[in-house]
Amino acid sequence: MNYQIVNIAECSNYQLEAANILTEAFNDLGNNSWPDMTSATKEVKEC
Repeated sequence: MNYQIVNIAECSNYQLEAANILTEAFNDLGNNSWPDMTSATKEVKEC
């Protein structure tokens, strides 16, 4: 597997991918920290 560090602030597609990971991963664990893409996207953009 090949990994690469990227600056997601420069790419909205990467931001949406990161938000999707937050939403799915935490919801799968029963954690409601980022219950939807709106809240997860806001969190990603703040970081």
